[in-house]
Amino acid sequence: MQTPATNRLRGGAFALVAAALIAAQPPLSSPAARQFSPAQFVFLTQIGLLLSIPFLLATRDSREDFVRAFGRPASPAKFAAIFAVGAAALALYTVSLGGAHPVVVVAILCLAPFWAALVARIVTKTPIPASPGMFFACLAVSFLGATAVAWSQAGDHAGLAAELLRGSWLFAVPIPLFASLTGTLTGKWFSDLNASGVIAANVLIGALALIPVTLAWLLARGEPLLPQLGPTALMIVGIILADAVGRVFSQKALQATDNDNGFVTMFQNLEPAIAALLSFVLSFWFSGLGFAADRVFFAGLAVSAGGLFLFSWRSLRGGPPGAQNGRLR
Repeated sequence: MQTPATNRLRGGAFALVAAALIAAQPPLSSPAARQFSPAQFVFLTQIGLLLSIPFLLATRDSREDFVRAFGRPASPAKFAAIFAVGAAALALYTVSLGGAHPVVVVAILCLAPFWAALVARIVTKTPIPASPGMFFACLAVSFLGATAVAWSQAGDHAGLAAELLRGSWLFAVPIPLFASLTGTLTGKWFSDLNASGVIAANVLIGALALIPVTLAWLLARGEPLLPQLGPTALMIVGIILADAVGRVFSQKALQATDNDNGFVTMFQNLEPAIAALLSFVLSFWFSGLGFAADRVFFAGLAVSAGGLFLFSWRSLRGGPPGAQNGRLR
């Protein structure tokens, strides 16, 4: 039998791989977001998500529950609500990634554990695994660190407020809230079904709704469906790695650690650094991915990670329910 230490070791390895895969998506998608129109970006994003469905349905349980998710009378209304929230997050992601540096976007997206705890408290009445004072202090510290990362990538730093308000990074601030709400609603309404199967169902509905609309828009405007092969390929690879393979490894990490959300969440602290490293490598081919690695940048990463680490550490064994044994809880 495996010991708790062995489970932590395996779960940590899975969580590390998941963090690396999820962190790769913004740097890989950024060249497309900067060069393509919003309609092109959304259209190709949905194509990439469609290609990720086979990965999500790799197991028999996921395929069976994928079918079951569509067979319930209340499913259409529930899927419509989840789609609306997800579409809002996608729109904000498109705008923010088109103007802000991907490392900044990743730093903001790493605030998701706070929003997830808050959303779970409101929607499912799940207690926040920390006192109100600690929760909001950690959130404020982490947001301050993310703001410092954004400022480090701003222009001449002539004025802090002016520089920060000019950036499209502000559009990324609500994304973790919408993403957390999507996950919470999915878990609340489909708690007895396989997580990957339900996610695949949501992906399919989003693609069926958005691909025809964006396709008609592109054809009406005469815009190419495949603008540039290089950025398109990078974006689709990033989507598959993050939204399919990364989800699978994150699920494996939760299963290996007996749903220890706090332990798994701590590995998200590494995502901005991983995104920065990948951006540096890609900057040799895409100049827009170069970033200023100055003292403000590293200080912002450290402060943001400190707040996340403290909250995650407090959440160990006491975080909000998540996926366990392949089921949404």
